[in-house]
Amino acid sequence: MRKKKNRYLIAGLCALILCAGDKAEASETKKIEEGVAYLERLEEKDTTVIEAQIKEIKKKERQQALENGELSVWDQFYDSVIMGDSRTVGLIEYELMDSSRVIAGPGDRIDSILEHLEEIVTMNPENLFLSYGLNDAMGFYAEPSDFIDKYSTILRQVKERLPDVHIYINSILPVQDFALYENEGFSEIGSYNEALREFCGKNGYGFIDNSQVVAEHWDLYEDDGIHLRKDFYEYWLMNMINGVEVE
Repeated sequence: MRKKKNRYLIAGLCALILCAGDKAEASETKKIEEGVAYLERLEEKDTTVIEAQIKEIKKKERQQALENGELSVWDQFYDSVIMGDSRTVGLIEYELMDSSRVIAGPGDRIDSILEHLEEIVTMNPENLFLSYGLNDAMGFYAEPSDFIDKYSTILRQVKERLPDVHIYINSILPVQDFALYENEGFSEIGSYNEALREFCGKNGYGFIDNSQVVAEHWDLYEDDGIHLRKDFYEYWLMNMINGVEVE
């Protein structure tokens, strides 16, 4: 039975690769053939290995379509809610997303999640993206571990009400160097992000690592070195949706 299922999965993988091959140059044909041969050798492996291969190919196809403009990044959030602080507010202020899909406020911290719990339950999203931590790091917790403990308690309550929701936690966007003078807690953002990464890995929450998108678009911060210009948001949301598992 497992071998039969493997054959179906491999057939799907081959179809995906061959479909991509339709757009490839002749020089890529050999690489595609080698890829197909490799997939055929997976027949004796566990189905989870093959399923992971399929998901990875689909994820790369989606990313390429987004980058090419074949898919609208904004349309990918029709069944999602994004919550966060003042940097998330920009999605509304710049009129980039339907305000009904964004719950955010200046100065908001993770405590704000429970303040909007009934609203979230009513919306019943498939995906919940969270972008907090900037304000939480400003001296409200003695250690990042205390922040994580509080976050864990809050998210358990969310999952009790919305057991099927997929939760994705954004890494905290850093501030530019001169903005560190605003609050010394900003210097702890890196430590908070490492704690968030470990927390997500242990508890099955998606972790959205924004380090690369920030490095590539460091020039799209506002003059205060904290908030974001309009053009940053498309790159940020593309990074978010690329973090979502595909079926």
